[in-house]
Amino acid sequence: MGLGSIHKTALVAAGLSLTLSCSTVAFSQTSASITTPDAALLSAAEAYDAAWAASKLAFAAGTFTQGSATGYGNYVKRSDAVFAKGDTLNVYLEPVGFSFAEDDSNFSYKLSVSYRLLNSIDQVLSEEDEFSVLEGTSRNKTRQVWSALSFQFEGLPAGDYVLETLMDDEIGEYRATATLPFSVKAQ
Repeated sequence: MGLGSIHKTALVAAGLSLTLSCSTVAFSQTSASITTPDAALLSAAEAYDAAWAASKLAFAAGTFTQGSATGYGNYVKRSDAVFAKGDTLNVYLEPVGFSFAEDDSNFSYKLSVSYRLLNSIDQVLSEEDEFSVLEGTSRNKTRQVWSALSFQFEGLPAGDYVLETLMDDEIGEYRATATLPFSVKAQ
């Protein structure tokens, strides 16, 4: 039993010695060093950036979901667009092609969200401008932007409707629309 204790102590001492010698090497470096992407990946990133800048605001995804989305691309698409009276309409939107403002080596975006509820003859039943704003600033161009919206329209009779969700690029001055037809079923 005593021999086992001595052996463990020796291993701990050896580990400590190794850690100290590695620390000495790390402190002797004068500048940071990272592995950088290869030329093909950098070229593809530049082409993607150019295509993004040439595009206008649009949606890569826009759909009714089962429950609220929990993150970028983390949603379950509804199999239909038929709702019971009083149900919550959950919508996932994934904007692309929005503009960036550059200031002091930071990139910012700002998107405002509005909606219109239309009946089957295009009458506006409800609307609200700029009820939500998506904005951010970082050292890189943040492109994984998403929005989870929830709507509850009380008192809608059974019938067919359209939910128009409008997103405005406050920097690039473009607008994208997600037109989502849905039905409210009779009880």
